[in-house]
Amino acid sequence: NLLLAGATAADMLRVAAAEQGETIVLFGASGAVGVALLQIARARGIRVIGVCGPDRADEVTRFGGVAVVRCADLAERIALAAGDPVAAVLDASGRADDLATAAVIAADRSRMVTIMGNPAAIEAGFTMIGGTFPESAVYRDSVRAELIAMAASGDLIVPVVKTFVLRDALEALDLVASGRAGGKVALVPDSNGI
Repeated sequence: NLLLAGATAADMLRVAAAEQGETIVLFGASGAVGVALLQIARARGIRVIGVCGPDRADEVTRFGGVAVVRCADLAERIALAAGDPVAAVLDASGRADDLATAAVIAADRSRMVTIMGNPAAIEAGFTMIGGTFPESAVYRDSVRAELIAMAASGDLIVPVVKTFVLRDALEALDLVASGRAGGKVALVPDSNGI
């Protein structure tokens, strides 16, 4: 959903105080929120080092990020890709290995933001945000018009990785539940209208 993923991504950038010319790191860069964040950051002149799985690097690059594939020496690879100091660290994955790496690369722990309700992220120093938090709700409402304008101009798209007809809804649900969808899954009516 354009507005949900886009508003969440914009809120992450707001809370991290990411500004034009800065380099930030995003864990989970190839998911729906990650892809939205890459596009919003690109439009705002923010450089994003996007951490992803090996089969998702092209998706990160496609939407304006610098892809870094998870590996044993991830912190070093992020530093090499960043070149500049990392201004902020954002988490849209919740993975324990990502959180451990974030703790190593973060220069300013007050600029670490997560959308995952993971207690380990809070322990690592991340600020958790969510659409039900009052400040986030107000901001997300305020940014929706900008997101719609970006979508209308083609600067913000929501990639649909797979479309299912309604009769295959359980298969679609299995894909989403697997955590390997890598983007949005859409349900459409069958040709007979069902």
